[in-house]
Amino acid sequence: MPPGCLPKDRIVNLSVITGLDPTKLPGSGSRLCQIVKCGPEELLLEDPALLRIPHCGSVDTDTPIVTIYGGQSQGSTIDWRSMTLADGKCRVKNHYFELEMKKFGMFCITIKDKTGIKKQMRALPLINRITSPTDDLIITLWLYNHDDVEHECLLQEETIQHGKVQLGQHSSFTLKPAKSPMSAQISIPTKDTFLVVDADTHDIDPEHLWTQTRHKVDFRLKNGGRDGSIVLNVSTKGIMRKTLFCTFKINIEIERLLSPSSDGGHLSLRRQTPTAMVHSFDDMERQLAGRIDNETAVQIASILCLPADLKSIIRRSRTPGVLLLDKLVEKMIISAVRVSLLEGALMNNGNEEEAELVQRYRKENVVVSGLASDASLK
Repeated sequence: MPPGCLPKDRIVNLSVITGLDPTKLPGSGSRLCQIVKCGPEELLLEDPALLRIPHCGSVDTDTPIVTIYGGQSQGSTIDWRSMTLADGKCRVKNHYFELEMKKFGMFCITIKDKTGIKKQMRALPLINRITSPTDDLIITLWLYNHDDVEHECLLQEETIQHGKVQLGQHSSFTLKPAKSPMSAQISIPTKDTFLVVDADTHDIDPEHLWTQTRHKVDFRLKNGGRDGSIVLNVSTKGIMRKTLFCTFKINIEIERLLSPSSDGGHLSLRRQTPTAMVHSFDDMERQLAGRIDNETAVQIASILCLPADLKSIIRRSRTPGVLLLDKLVEKMIISAVRVSLLEGALMNNGNEEEAELVQRYRKENVVVSGLASDASLK
């Protein structure tokens, strides 16, 4: 940010937004990068600032057609519009975008023509926890942008919020702009261990991998309570000249999947989060809770998509801040993404001192800090 671009001294926020409903994202072009949010929203700059956003593409063409969408929060929804050159300019580099912006908000960048572009992808398998040795197993295979931020956020959501277990390391592959249909397939080489309940093959539309940042495939297995192994493959469909993108050979130990909790495998935040992070959150909660009024608490609850009945209770509460933060922990949605949204919500509502408390919490905790560091603001 150039000197003097802010009209006065302000606390500003830079974060990455993930997990948005794909049907509510703007445009139909290829998405090679995360949605980035600069806050407070609608803040006008005296001089343009430069936002550098890494992407997972390999760009061979000199002049890809880029569309920039600017988004503004409207309660629990986002109002997207195509930006004009007057709003900002975007330059495409081989591994990052450079966006010249004059107003803060959310930014989504798409590329209309895939010609001369290759997209780097990752694949990651996970499995659900179980409460009984014979419970059904759900193998989840995620295909997503080759991006460290996307990877960390996905792990946060799946392992901390949903209690799943990662099955080995991720695998990387390259997606080219071909129209060959793809599929994900599961096979079970060990007999009398698992039985595929639904289909053992799921079709994957490669166009969906281009237009979204992540895609999920689930396989449900009947489980006889015995250890066994599975093989997962992602490849093009067909018999001749099949291209194998990635393969996983996985040994499953039933005892390791048994959950110590009684709520279907969803471990509580306080049992699963590092002690130092819990103490730090408790300290932030004590400082923050008394400063949040009813209106602010309800707005934050809307941004974090809490249920309508809970928002009604918060609106009538004498201690809305305490209630809101307690419910965040209870519902296990304190993650890097949620903490960033909490910070942004406070900032957009004018609660800059409170936002600074959350910002300090993010910086002091390795689990929630650094996830926006790949996007740099200059």
